[in-house]
Amino acid sequence: TLSEITVFGIPSVLIPYPYATGDHQVKNAKMVVENDAGYMLTDSEVSGEGIFKLTMNLRVNHGLLNSMRRNARKLGIINGRKLIADRISGNSKKDNETLSCF
Repeated sequence: TLSEITVFGIPSVLIPYPYATGDHQVKNAKMVVENDAGYMLTDSEVSGEGIFKLTMNLRVNHGLLNSMRRNARKLGIINGRKLIADRISGNSKKDNETLSCF
């Protein structure tokens, strides 16, 4: 999941399921892309040649991969379990705090 991808800082090529409820996979993928932590391809953009070119570019561009790793880690929520428990128990620091979960 994107939660694990971001916590571990894994650069990613995301292909969101186009029929997911509320389009949440596209929204989450866009957030990763907007933070320079990954790429997104739609179903209609997926082709063997396109994926090959993208992965080959990433394979040789170590600076880009390292940057994507750092950016992905910045998005990762490492204490998610505690944040959720605090929110449920009413110990959240902000009344209007929104938890972002992948």
